[in-house]
Amino acid sequence: DLQILRGWKRSLQGITNNIFSALFVLQVGFTLGNVLGMYLAQNYEICFFFMFVNSLILFFFFFRFCSTLKVPNISKKIEAFKKDVEARKKPPE
Repeated sequence: DLQILRGWKRSLQGITNNIFSALFVLQVGFTLGNVLGMYLAQNYEICFFFMFVNSLILFFFFFRFCSTLKVPNISKKIEAFKKDVEARKKPPE
């Protein structure tokens, strides 16, 4: 019985070590991501420096990764859809 308890204790230690290492890696990643994001938020002009270095980077930054440029088009489509729905609700005269 003592051998079974020792084996059970070892397996629990292995599980807790694996969980701890996974959580540690996630926490380090979150911390580094927050630090990098904070730095880029305070020094946003560094992004523009890299954009002007290469026109390909400029293209990908503005049209591929920047979703805020696509929002006005989405809002126009939503407004047009609302107008169509309202026009269908009104009875014909």
